[in-house]
Amino acid sequence: MHGLHPVVAALANPARRLKRLLLTEDAEAAIAAQLPKPWRIAPERVERAHIASFLPEDSVHQGAALLAEPAARPAARARAGTRPWPGAGARPGNRPAQCRRHPALGRRLQRRRRW
Repeated sequence: MHGLHPVVAALANPARRLKRLLLTEDAEAAIAAQLPKPWRIAPERVERAHIASFLPEDSVHQGAALLAEPAARPAARARAGTRPWPGAGARPGNRPAQCRRHPALGRRLQRRRRW
């Protein structure tokens, strides 16, 4: 990941496994203002051109790049209870448009409205 905000968020997240932190002098000062040292990983001081050499051409890295493992996704059971009430959004007619089309016929199915 690259950019000041994503790098600060990853450094502040104790669940993230960090591998390598590349910072310019300006970026290190900016991150230190938001997140006081000591950090869980020692930064490597590099030039902007070094960071830009392994990122896409038009990316804005702001002098900060971090190599970290992807964040763990919550288990399916933990995500299951995220609706405000049971069956929220599951009423007939609340389906997205692509679900209201019959794939074999290529036409819209008629919806029954229950009011």
